[in-house]
Amino acid sequence: MKVVFHYIQWVLIYGGTEYVLHMFGRIQYQYGWGFWWSLLFDCTMFPMLRLFSVKPLLAYLASAVLTVFWVVLFKVPVNVPIELRGS
Repeated sequence: MKVVFHYIQWVLIYGGTEYVLHMFGRIQYQYGWGFWWSLLFDCTMFPMLRLFSVKPLLAYLASAVLTVFWVVLFKVPVNVPIELRGS
């Protein structure tokens, strides 16, 4: 329970900071992303940081899967170098 409270504390710190910066026009969102998506991302980011210190290979795999998920979900354009496209 102590660990969960610690994660919640950091999510609130990050979320609160982002909210204030957004209200003052210092953060702009694109591709359908918004404050609530950032909060959800924070809820996954902090446990992932712990996972990196305990099981780094699993963390890399999970990070790769989550990265593809976010890019596909929000239709973020990805420029692939010509060399990697394969004529």
